[in-house]
Amino acid sequence: MSANISQQTLPQKAADDIIRLIQIENYATGAKLPNEYDLSRMLNVSRNTVREAIKLLVSRNVLEVRRGAGTFVSAKQGLGDDPLGLSMIADKKQLWSDILHLQLLIEPRSAALAAQYAAADEIRQLQLFLPDSKNSAEQFYSHNDVAFHLQIACCSRNLVVHNIYTALYNKLMQTEVPDIIAADSPFIACDHHKIYDAIANHNACAAHDAMQAHLLHLQEYLEKLFLHIAETR
Repeated sequence: MSANISQQTLPQKAADDIIRLIQIENYATGAKLPNEYDLSRMLNVSRNTVREAIKLLVSRNVLEVRRGAGTFVSAKQGLGDDPLGLSMIADKKQLWSDILHLQLLIEPRSAALAAQYAAADEIRQLQLFLPDSKNSAEQFYSHNDVAFHLQIACCSRNLVVHNIYTALYNKLMQTEVPDIIAADSPFIACDHHKIYDAIANHNACAAHDAMQAHLLHLQEYLEKLFLHIAETR
């Protein structure tokens, strides 16, 4: 919301009301909103005001408009394209090192919480992101690895962690490192299966240890990778 409500324009107030509607109705990512006519009636404002409010929310990554289909809750969940300012960090080796240290602080505990709280349907969803023999290594990493970690964050019931990782992983996938890691996806796949098994069995301690081991494997691999890159230049 804007800091000073009295200074808000009608579209800004309508935008806030639409956000409240999303929260009250518990619209999930990808959910379709009522059309402009219904929203104008529900919010007691003109259709033009609703249209401008939607534009504001699209610019804030809260909504997305699909031509011919309607208005939907954005998967970006109100996050900017680079809210953590990662694109401004030139030293990619240091960036990945620092991110892994952050992951080691947060993700093992998130995995333990996921083992405690994950419902059956969430575990089934997590299983979908495990490696498939039909997929190539690159397809496995780029399409499933991020989704696997984000699903664990979601299962942990910590919305802040989930949003942080959404911003983090989306930006990291734009660097060249994931493509290099893809060549070693078998070790990642093995680790992911161990993490999944622990969460599926609701074993919090095993989930914590499996995630920690996975991140340490990745840390060791990246240290060797960056050393090799430096030596060959």
